[in-house]
Amino acid sequence: MRGLAVAAALGLAGCASVAPGQPAGPGAADLARLLAVDRAEAPPLRAVRCDFIAEEGSEWVCRYEERSREGLWVGLSTMVARAGAGWELIDRPCSADEALADRGRCPR
Repeated sequence: MRGLAVAAALGLAGCASVAPGQPAGPGAADLARLLAVDRAEAPPLRAVRCDFIAEEGSEWVCRYEERSREGLWVGLSTMVARAGAGWELIDRPCSADEALADRGRCPR
């Protein structure tokens, strides 16, 4: 079931964009899998963009839109880092529903 949810989320995600001249960060599929780790299923994502942080050397800031249960697209962000051949979240980002309910405490 989880695989089906990730596949559905990826269908909405499209391609992640990368700034010219920067190392490629995680793609939309990678980010959806990372966000699914502590949730029941992968969230629907779109407009995924992960920008390399040159000062850190192995970290990216990812900005994306996540769809809430009400169908609203909410702009969110998180930090990710290289972990061997894969990726790991540096922080636990809020979900779209948490961001809508928290009145400004979730970083966007």
